Amino acid sequence: MGGAKGKDMSLKRRIVLISDESAAVAWLWGAGHAARILAAAGQEVHLVALRKWPEFVQKDYAAHGVDYKCCPVRGWWDWQGLRRLGRLLRGVAADVWHLGGLRAAVAGVALRTALPEGRRTALVASAVGELRPGLAGWFARQHLRRLHRLLVATRAEGERYHRWGIPAAILRRLPPWVVGRPPVRRTVPSTSPTTAWPAGRWIVLLNADDDAAASRWAIIACDILRYNRPDLRLLIVTDTAAAAQRAIAFARRLQWDDLRVVAGPWWQLQDWPADVTAAVVPAGAWAVHQTLTAIHAGWPVLAVATPDVQEILEDGTTALLVADAAPSALASALRRVLDEPMIARRLVAAAHTWAGQKGTPLQALEQLDTIYDEVCREAAERPANPPVAARAPSSSVHD
Repeated sequence: MGGAKGKDMSLKRRIVLISDESAAVAWLWGAGHAARILAAAGQEVHLVALRKWPEFVQKDYAAHGVDYKCCPVRGWWDWQGLRRLGRLLRGVAADVWHLGGLRAAVAGVALRTALPEGRRTALVASAVGELRPGLAGWFARQHLRRLHRLLVATRAEGERYHRWGIPAAILRRLPPWVVGRPPVRRTVPSTSPTTAWPAGRWIVLLNADDDAAASRWAIIACDILRYNRPDLRLLIVTDTAAAAQRAIAFARRLQWDDLRVVAGPWWQLQDWPADVTAAVVPAGAWAVHQTLTAIHAGWPVLAVATPDVQEILEDGTTALLVADAAPSALASALRRVLDEPMIARRLVAAAHTWAGQKGTPLQALEQLDTIYDEVCREAAERPANPPVAARAPSSSVHD
């Protein structure tokens, strides 16, 4: 993350990042990305993953000066895992715990008051995703309300959290930044060979499997077009091997046996098909970040017009947005890109210009530095177990 080097942060801090994100999400947009830019700026950074990440990812964090450890925790009910995490954090007098993901946020809030070292630690959380209804959602909301800051990617996301009862006073907007391509790995886990891509026009379905129904609709949309376009190919990119198997099983029900699926740390893949006609981004918790990944790769983006996506992309200028996630709507938009190559080239050029004007690792570092300054001051002034903040009357999200 060379763009962050040379930045003189206002104060050197000890920062612990706890992540329950997948390896891909953490690297591209989440706690892992923050760890790298903070370490490059000279901060003392400890990264604790609550799930197992590939060995080469661990080595790369170490190469960036990040102290990496793994402590599996299956959920808020995994008391043994939480005890292990508590033992790991005991004695680490951190200034900030940056919690990536809902499981990490709940664990961090629970452990803050349990550990003597944590009682003056500032809590910042990001990428917590959707809150479920019922008891689990209520339990998560009670913990999130005790954070010092909850970072959101878009204003629409912040307003959702506020409607769920999260105080507007703790919300801060940290727009997603466009990441650089990570170092190359020699091999990438795949359910099918990637050394030789068949000739044809490829559609890339970026799918972190956070909305299985939306992903199936996208597959059906491609299937609608393939009978009149025998050269059409589909590459499904998933976050886990289990998600890959589900996608393959569904595609085979449509008698689509020649598709390709890449699973696992797909962001390391360098050998992409030469002719990618479009990247389809279904609705889901990571839609905004996936659109940025596609833009960085130089692909025309076709996405469902959720409030989050509409906030950063302009329909017809930087992407093609469809109001309805139904297969017919997605197929119609794909047909435009396939029939009119000039549209695809115009979208790529405009999106590239737009991305160059948006966030960089250095800008993200400056924003994080400001947020850490705020929360460290507040944590020093607050009691060890602060009361739940009152819900603010306004639904606006602080920038």
